[in-house]
Amino acid sequence: MRLMRTNLLNFVYSCSYSAAGMAVFIFLLSGLSGTAFGITPETVEETDIFNMVHSSEWDAHESLDPTSPTRFLPPIMLLYERLVRPDKNGNPSPCLAKSWMYDETGKKFTFKIRKNIRFHNGKPLTAHDVVYTFKHILDPDFDSPAAPALNIIDTRKFATPDTHTVIFSLKKPHFDFPVLLMHYMVRIIAEGSAETTAKSGNGTGPFKLIELDPRGVTKLAANEDYWGGKPRLKRIDVISMAGKDIQVNALLENKIDYVNGISYSQAHIIKENKNFTIQEAHASAWHGLVMNTSVSPFDDLRVRKAMKLVMDSEKMVSMILRGHGMPAYNNPVSPSDRYYMKLDTKPDIDKAKSLLALAGYPNGMNIELYVTDDDPFLTPIATAYAKMAEPAGIRIKINLMKPEKYWNSIWMKAPFHGTDWFERFADQILNEAFVSGAIWNDTFWSNPEFDQLLVNARMEKDFEKRKLWYHKAQKLVAEQGGAIIPFFPNSIRAFANTVYGIDPDYGDHNINWANVYKNSF
Repeated sequence: MRLMRTNLLNFVYSCSYSAAGMAVFIFLLSGLSGTAFGITPETVEETDIFNMVHSSEWDAHESLDPTSPTRFLPPIMLLYERLVRPDKNGNPSPCLAKSWMYDETGKKFTFKIRKNIRFHNGKPLTAHDVVYTFKHILDPDFDSPAAPALNIIDTRKFATPDTHTVIFSLKKPHFDFPVLLMHYMVRIIAEGSAETTAKSGNGTGPFKLIELDPRGVTKLAANEDYWGGKPRLKRIDVISMAGKDIQVNALLENKIDYVNGISYSQAHIIKENKNFTIQEAHASAWHGLVMNTSVSPFDDLRVRKAMKLVMDSEKMVSMILRGHGMPAYNNPVSPSDRYYMKLDTKPDIDKAKSLLALAGYPNGMNIELYVTDDDPFLTPIATAYAKMAEPAGIRIKINLMKPEKYWNSIWMKAPFHGTDWFERFADQILNEAFVSGAIWNDTFWSNPEFDQLLVNARMEKDFEKRKLWYHKAQKLVAEQGGAIIPFFPNSIRAFANTVYGIDPDYGDHNINWANVYKNSF
């Protein structure tokens, strides 16, 4: 069975519509729970607790396996670490790997692993854990969404000259290979733990699992022996709370300390209260509408082009983001990415109507569109898009779905629905979301020419020439693919003024949570 992905809107770098409305929310304290590594709730002081939220999108099937299709992202960020993380400029920098080098072919990369690092259960981190992690990610029976970007690794040719050296052999050259290891899902697990890590959370990160309860409160305690320095918070609780309006209300009522992925409208409400801080930065997450290109009417390129020609990206930025973002023009690669190609697609209603007529719809068409308000941007995008499509004869019925079921029952199942993607670098987003057969290819688009462009880009050693291959790929997916992408909204998060240490230069996947702390006034 193919499992789906979350829409937890972290608006990250990389290592809304409506106002906050509901004043009452429920902490469901029943469900899956457990104890890990001898830590119990009784052994942790009930002070210095930091409260964050998650959106319950997997209906209590959340997994602590970092690369699972139903990964439980907030605690995973605290429990596990990557070999490589991005610096403030988005370039690969050391994490569990202290250094790396590659040969002249671009097919062999040698990583040196830090010494004296231990997993939460006391096991030392070694090169064998790294090899095991990547074999797990690339296990075809596991169906990891990260696999399409990493399947360039030849898992039969791993080498470990010593306990802290790993040599990756690639099937084809990829001179940007370390960039792939910055993926937010590519976090190292212990050798032999694939069957248990979903519940144990056994990583090397700054916090350890106390109790797992996806329906209620998942509790984590400081890892006192963390190699990066003792965390300043004693405990972090991750509370199940569906809907951004409810989460924002909880922040305003001091029930939680932190909320991310909020809209400009929600941020405006929070700004009215002097007890909270708003951080806003350019981000690479995007939200849009996807057409299943394998079914009628979206299997017709003329229909897809018509559907894209009715959208005005610049007007979307003005209406929905109020200028707090950048138009995307159907390009999934962010303007902040070094391989970004600037497109400028203007709406053309007459051409859209002509294309629909050629496709057999001279009187337009009726289409159902599914969205969820758990993503604060999808409803306004759908509403604005439906209005823009009317003059071309495209009549859209919007179906608003509950967030608890949307990502399992609608995403990648309905022919036309909303989607959102966390920040990814060009190679990652193009491979994971648009390559033929990719697990999370939610448009089901398959284009051999596009696939080959990405192969060519990876094999090119010269940066400028590599950029040209990525540019061709972006142009092709924007013009022919099944994703309607209006904009890249700025990343907006809010937290109590009692919270310190959240670096505004980093998104949630790359915050150094060991440095975060609370002070009471």
